[in-house]
Amino acid sequence: MDEKKLDKFGRPFPDYEKYPAPVLTVDNVVIRETNKPGDYEILMCTRGITPFKGCFVLPGGHVDYNEDPETACIRELKEETNLDATSVELLCVKGDPQRDPRKHVVTIAYLVKVPKDQVPKGGDDAADAKFYPLKEILGQKDKIGFDHASIIEEAIKKLNISI
Repeated sequence: MDEKKLDKFGRPFPDYEKYPAPVLTVDNVVIRETNKPGDYEILMCTRGITPFKGCFVLPGGHVDYNEDPETACIRELKEETNLDATSVELLCVKGDPQRDPRKHVVTIAYLVKVPKDQVPKGGDDAADAKFYPLKEILGQKDKIGFDHASIIEEAIKKLNISI
């Protein structure tokens, strides 16, 4: 008799061979105004692994099985930047099957606020993490990995930022 492994809620794990499903990730968009009104900075990581090694990416990562995406958002922000989220708001969902060259990945992007006094530090698969002038990052779209430039553009629209 073939017994199925159960998750922490007593449910059998899904049969991914029978029902293939995309992978779920989260991305954090942290944009804040600097001391100069109308001037903004954005939190970006320098990716330490392939794909897009050396490129700018938003901090984020995979949602664990049985993990709420908002919880994953907060966890991934801490793992990759050592920053604590003070608020999390849904921004958008991106699911183009070719947004990640490895496999079909759907991401949930969140607008996140962090304390002004915390300093980011790269961790996990982020070689570095820091705040950059938003205009500088937008001027280097060819150096932004995945589809993160389009996610940043969504955030700019939602926040009604003039560039």
